Amino acid sequence: MTVFKAGDIIPRVEEPLIGLRPDDATPYEAPDTCPSCGELLDQSAVIWKCSTPACSIAGGLAYAVSRDALDVDGFSVKIAEALAEHDLAADLADLFTLTVDQYATLPLGVTSTGNPRLLGKVTAAKIVAGLDAAKQAPLHRVITALGLRGTGRGVSRRLATHFGSLAALQAATPAELAAMPMGTYSSTGKALTLGPAKATLVAAQLASPYYQTLIGKLERAGVTTTATASTDDGVAGNTDTAAGDASAGSPLSGMNVVVSGTVPGYSRTTVAEAIEAAGGRASGSVSATTSLLVSEPSSTSKYVKAQQLGVRIVTPSEFLTILHG
Repeated sequence: MTVFKAGDIIPRVEEPLIGLRPDDATPYEAPDTCPSCGELLDQSAVIWKCSTPACSIAGGLAYAVSRDALDVDGFSVKIAEALAEHDLAADLADLFTLTVDQYATLPLGVTSTGNPRLLGKVTAAKIVAGLDAAKQAPLHRVITALGLRGTGRGVSRRLATHFGSLAALQAATPAELAAMPMGTYSSTGKALTLGPAKATLVAAQLASPYYQTLIGKLERAGVTTTATASTDDGVAGNTDTAAGDASAGSPLSGMNVVVSGTVPGYSRTTVAEAIEAAGGRASGSVSATTSLLVSEPSSTSKYVKAQQLGVRIVTPSEFLTILHG
């Protein structure tokens, strides 16, 4: 097959080279059931997934503490896999119950001399400190960490802002979830909502025994369960203000903003959160509805398209001036 760089970054398959296939090649048939539990895979998205949490414990743990969620420094996929393999953590809440000693003695394979390699106390202490800090994370990050299918950072921020607490979110009906405004509009100017498909999916998960138990355990561990309007630590993203909820006087109020490249002091996640907290909407692609492109002068497809469409373009330093005044 031939592959090209889509959007300057993502590899995309362009076409199969059928003439180069061996004569004995057989068509690949993707499985439609989970090889572990036998449950039908969720095929509603591009990536097919098993919806049984027990089949993806390590993945769930790694995602929960990633930068997009609770952002626990020092935690890695390998640590998540080891915790799951040794039955030390079956869900996110279990991470908060483990001690420094338990993390420190976590086996991570063997050394070059064949001796057991352990996590160690330095990294263990760093992780436990990070988890303690994560208990005070804003509600939208906690919702993201739950790993609910049909949600992500944007939807989680909206859920936190709209419902205000995990208790209210759990009590919400599918109809109430479906009617939740997303703070965005269609090309015809119609206000968009979460919609019935995602609402039904989210409601079913929240009502399941797994999530009922998990949320109860998180509450008992002292993890944030209510939304915060603001914090005094100055960390980008540490509020539960969603796109469209900031006042009309906010610097990016009503604007669709695309960031290409990096912004000093921000990660991809936190710059999107900063845009939303300032009243804007973070988008990944340039279109006719884009209000602002943040980019250094370049020849990337985003920059060229923004020029063609007459979209306002500012450098990262100019963007920071707009953001902070």
